[in-house]
Amino acid sequence: MLFSELKETLKYTSLYDLGVKDNDKAIAVYVNNGLKDIQSRFSLNPKFTNIILDSNLISLPDKLIRIIDCVYTDTKDPVRFYQDTKIADDHYFKLIHTGSNKILLNGTIPNWSIDLLYEERVPQIDLSLEDMGNEIIDIPDTFINALILYVGFISHASMDSNIKSENNTYYMRYTAECKRLEETYRLLESNSLDTEYKHPIIGIN
Repeated sequence: MLFSELKETLKYTSLYDLGVKDNDKAIAVYVNNGLKDIQSRFSLNPKFTNIILDSNLISLPDKLIRIIDCVYTDTKDPVRFYQDTKIADDHYFKLIHTGSNKILLNGTIPNWSIDLLYEERVPQIDLSLEDMGNEIIDIPDTFINALILYVGFISHASMDSNIKSENNTYYMRYTAECKRLEETYRLLESNSLDTEYKHPIIGIN
């Protein structure tokens, strides 16, 4: 979806009664914040790469925001590790995301590799553009309603110091929509015949 299309929808929904509906930059800021918040709850942009373990400090992809899964595949049976892991005789290590796009491997390692499934930050609207209309909102269509409700919540909340007030209708609708999405993906996963199926709820494998 283009930003211009989303903006037009917002003008007649979440922003209908607000003057900000004609302020493209303010709307873009709200949308960018919404993308970040939704992505903190769901996996919207999973990516895969293979990394050679040739040192104890491994660089990660630049746009990585979260490790979803990490599998050591050079043994007979693949090994997932989120804690101290023995991958071979005399080889113990712990994978730590340092927060600076690095993986710290604490221990002695051979020159092997890992398969890394990670979440990449969805593209943000470029606020420096004079015309942002052609910027792409690159998320699955199933999350657009949640984004619309988030923009409604944050734009109305900007006029109220209590941003997460229980009386804020849009906030309650936004959280309800996120809950509905979680339940939908849980149902899809439980009914899936694909053993490799991964739904986008954070923290659930």
